[in-house]
Amino acid sequence: MEFEKEGYRFLPRDSELFTYLLRFIAQKDLCDNGFITECDVYKQEPWLTFGYGRHCGGEDDGDTNIFRYFISPRHKKNKNNKRFCRVVGKNIGTWKQQDKGKWVRSKQSKPLNMGRKKSLNYDTKMCCPDDGKWLMKEYVFCESILKKFKNSNFRDYCIYALKTKFINRSRSSNVSKTVVNFSDEQKLDTEVISGVNSVEPRMDQEYKAITPINIVAPVLQIQE
Repeated sequence: MEFEKEGYRFLPRDSELFTYLLRFIAQKDLCDNGFITECDVYKQEPWLTFGYGRHCGGEDDGDTNIFRYFISPRHKKNKNNKRFCRVVGKNIGTWKQQDKGKWVRSKQSKPLNMGRKKSLNYDTKMCCPDDGKWLMKEYVFCESILKKFKNSNFRDYCIYALKTKFINRSRSSNVSKTVVNFSDEQKLDTEVISGVNSVEPRMDQEYKAITPINIVAPVLQIQE
């Protein structure tokens, strides 16, 4: 989807992100206009992952304060362990969880707990090739909903929103640097309206998803 007018943004609410994830697990069309990228966020460092994602509107020009969205699996430490490994790439860094997560409720007449939104911070002891700390939000379904997908190969998939705290407009010492801080919950002026804003599937509905989808690392395209 190309932006026909200035000011358009893809800025989904938390409950809408869970709806996208539900559609993915149920092997339905996401109706996200291509803004959510299927990519394993744990296979490479965050600055590489961010480059694979699609910017969500406005003047992107490398602005890493704007979230980019991904659907990615989590990886268990072992088959018998319920805990997940958050080591990134070639053991250079780790995604560290910053909180216990915030409950996200559905917008139905009888709201249900859909899952938790967790905050993660990229931590590395090595020299980071990009300025600023990378932040990520993880959207994971609650266990009562995951039970409905007992035959699914996508139970451990989540939606991730990735950005960094700072904008570095220039690396030249002769050019001034601009640092901008944005609130995670900041709402922009206009949202791209997609099917998710009009219909939300029932969370008590049974879904079946059996056939796995192979994740193929996307190719970073350089725009001329």
